[in-house]
Amino acid sequence: MIKLSASKIKTLSHCSHKFWTTYYLNLPRDTNDGARRGSVVHLLLEMLLNPRHRHHFDLVKNAGLQHSTACERLVRKSMKREGLTKEDDFFLICEFVDVAVNEDFFMEGFEMLPPEYAFDIKNENPPYHIVGYIDRLGFKGDLCRIEDWKTSKNRFTGEDLRFNIQSLIYQLAVNKLWPKIKKSFVNFLFLKFRKNPRQVVSVSNEKLKGVEHYLSHLTEYLSDFNQSKIESNYGWDNPSKKPLCGKIGLKDDGVTHHWICPEALPRTYYVLTKDGKVISSKNSKDELTQVEGSIIEERKYAGCPKFMRYNSGKLEEAKKLGLM
Repeated sequence: MIKLSASKIKTLSHCSHKFWTTYYLNLPRDTNDGARRGSVVHLLLEMLLNPRHRHHFDLVKNAGLQHSTACERLVRKSMKREGLTKEDDFFLICEFVDVAVNEDFFMEGFEMLPPEYAFDIKNENPPYHIVGYIDRLGFKGDLCRIEDWKTSKNRFTGEDLRFNIQSLIYQLAVNKLWPKIKKSFVNFLFLKFRKNPRQVVSVSNEKLKGVEHYLSHLTEYLSDFNQSKIESNYGWDNPSKKPLCGKIGLKDDGVTHHWICPEALPRTYYVLTKDGKVISSKNSKDELTQVEGSIIEERKYAGCPKFMRYNSGKLEEAKKLGLM
């Protein structure tokens, strides 16, 4: 049975071709500076939740991240590992952390579990298998409070808010693991929005039964992800999703190029396999570390058919920009 996660389902809803390249072709997952900053922020916040580090939390909350030598050292070391080199990135991280530590960081009145709570739930009737991590979980009587830190530029709107698959899976996981809980809600904390960072999402336990049937349907659908399904939902064909495909060319500054989907253009990549299963994939062979019995394979990816078809006249420009 295929394991479903919020990110996997969101990828499928955005673009069936991207889902195929990510989870079947195992193309390396490229990231951006926003995601890298998010990783650094999450690492520091998880550390500050440890009771042993309460002194550092007090320093960060009362005076700022820079007033804790240990916290600043951790952030700068993590930034270096993530490839973040600009001082502006450090100041942004400081701002995100400042918002987080001033938003009921220790869930007053709730019994809080250790951060990054991992769940792996296999349900038989209806059949589905969900996995994921929850930033913070707190309990008070028969109430469960779920919190998730966000460093993205925008809040949820439209369909992302009306049918937020991340919150639904989190609440379903709580419902399955703690059946005595009568109500749960998800606090998304958008750390860019200092004045009002919280966005609360909640559904009833009754509605979660419908979510279970949806997950069961996806499980059956993905059990045979054939060519017609790969081509069934190109992001390029959806006006609301097409902007995420990106475009070839330079921005007005004449230096930086526009965002472009990592799966848009042809590329060569390398996978590390063992016993026929992919362990990891990278854009460079040198980034892979072999283990006993493993094999490194070079693979070719032809690019997104839709993007290639409608941008065939710009491929030379893409080569000059170093995009392929």
